[in-house]
Amino acid sequence: MKSTYIPVPPSSSSFPSFKRPSILGSYGQNEQGEWIEDPSSYLKTFDARHWFRQSLNKKPLDLNRGKVILKDENHFAREGITSLLEWLRRNPQTNCPDFVLFRGVLTMLMKTPYERREPWCYSVVKYRDTIYLKAEETEYARNQKDRISPFIQKTMEWGYKFEHILSQTSDSNVDNVINTNEEYDSVYRTELEGMAIIYGAEMDAIFKSQKPEVNVEDFVEFKTSKEFQNDRNYQNFVKYKVLKWWCQSFLVGITTIVCGFRDDDGFVRRIEDFSVRDIPKLEGVTWKPNVCMGFLKNLLKTLKNDIILTPNIVYNVSFDPPGSNINTYETDLDISHVLPSWYTENTTKS
Repeated sequence: MKSTYIPVPPSSSSFPSFKRPSILGSYGQNEQGEWIEDPSSYLKTFDARHWFRQSLNKKPLDLNRGKVILKDENHFAREGITSLLEWLRRNPQTNCPDFVLFRGVLTMLMKTPYERREPWCYSVVKYRDTIYLKAEETEYARNQKDRISPFIQKTMEWGYKFEHILSQTSDSNVDNVINTNEEYDSVYRTELEGMAIIYGAEMDAIFKSQKPEVNVEDFVEFKTSKEFQNDRNYQNFVKYKVLKWWCQSFLVGITTIVCGFRDDDGFVRRIEDFSVRDIPKLEGVTWKPNVCMGFLKNLLKTLKNDIILTPNIVYNVSFDPPGSNINTYETDLDISHVLPSWYTENTTKS
């Protein structure tokens, strides 16, 4: 098994050409995690004017209210990119993209120059001039999942609860059961240095509006974070957390992130909105957007032009920090490991 190594060099190059992402369409997943064509009932609305008038010091948000049913992550890992492929099967593209993947993959790749702990691994295959990337579970991720503490599990539930509460304007539905299988997903298309990329992304909500159509800038991202107790808390926040926030939101054209700062008991007494454009300017930020996007550009170009050359061969592409190289090699896996037969048979006929 011959391996090829791609270095992860520090980059100080200028910001690459990145076309403003456009929305091609949407799909969703219901309470059972089943694919649905019309996700409009799962599109939440955020009334910013209402929430930023609230005095949370007097009446904090209690993220413990109600019940949260968390996703079966094993199910979604097995599914791979099939939900996005189902949308593509129903909506054939006249202009063949260079890459098809999820936003989460792009986010992980963008963070790589600054990643010191979390590895990643993808199965990659070229089919009919398009390269598809499917995330694989790493040993690190399995260990993290197996060792998850009750408190960390609770913080995950709090995140979903915060999203649910902020999509209401009263507390009448706060105690409802939240099923996190339910999703509203948008499909985006962009170009990075001339490479066409189609990617799916689960969206939190849109700003309350009277407009009938949904545009890129209408979406808002919800986040929670522990209230700062000391300078170290803040430094970790700007060094790690907002890096991921910026990558996620920049990729889909989101302009605003709304964060609820919670205590260890699950009470939010402060809500703050962050301009995605201004996040890199926060005091203490040491990462650079041009490094993230420059690395993403270089890696995708290398995969496209030098590595993923043989159609229908599944490659393994991985990164294991704190190493400085990305490892790639051909596998013996069938193409169906990434692309199910119902997809390849359908596109062959089209």
